[in-house]
Amino acid sequence: MLDEYFIDRLEKIEETHYLYDIPKKAFFDLDNTILVGDIGELIILGILNEKLKLEMSWQEYLNLLQTEGEKVAYRRIIEAKNGNSVYEIKQLVSNLLENNDPYDFNGFIKEKPKQNKFLKILLKELQIRNFDIYLVTAGSHFVAEAIVDLWFPEIPQKNIFGVKNKLIDNILMSELEKPIPIREGKGDVLDLVLQGKEALITVGDSPNDLQMFNKTHQEGLKLIVDHKTNKTFDILKNLKSLDNIFFIDWN
Repeated sequence: MLDEYFIDRLEKIEETHYLYDIPKKAFFDLDNTILVGDIGELIILGILNEKLKLEMSWQEYLNLLQTEGEKVAYRRIIEAKNGNSVYEIKQLVSNLLENNDPYDFNGFIKEKPKQNKFLKILLKELQIRNFDIYLVTAGSHFVAEAIVDLWFPEIPQKNIFGVKNKLIDNILMSELEKPIPIREGKGDVLDLVLQGKEALITVGDSPNDLQMFNKTHQEGLKLIVDHKTNKTFDILKNLKSLDNIFFIDWN
């Protein structure tokens, strides 16, 4: 159950919806937000372990993160999944999450993600209140679809926006569809959905979500999952407004 204070905030959000004619739309990030942990990294290790197609090694991905940053690394790793089928990717997600046992990749142990308890409750509450709920992730679109199928039925499949490989006969190509929701691309998704309006609720954990937060109405809610202190600080120093910010535990 949500506490009384947060229910009161949602009641005020409903009032904002009517007062300012702001659509009842809420936007959530995936990794380290509605998930405690990173499904994207687990999928990379799973693809390598299961001998699926990936034009990049784990170490090459880590090096790319360090030298080029998240914006480049996130895009390149998804491009590198070309040649796999949508079915293979989704089946891998299902297989990896069928239990909670840590994943062993050549002696490197990776904890599996789980659902953020508070945000799972919030998703159900927003569904009851007839919000349109969107998932906007810098991870693979097809991985996000599989996660929603497994754990988050509150999010309609049509409202998922991930980094999406173009397909030929259901096989992933290296070319990506637009918009590409990495960094500024998340703002492009909100522009596409909101058509000149602003969001009522945005939820994320890192500077990658900054464009979502900055497209939130001044009376809306910005929920920051306090995953890493440096990432939270980077968000705060770049926000257009510090009004109506709430911090969510990463658990």
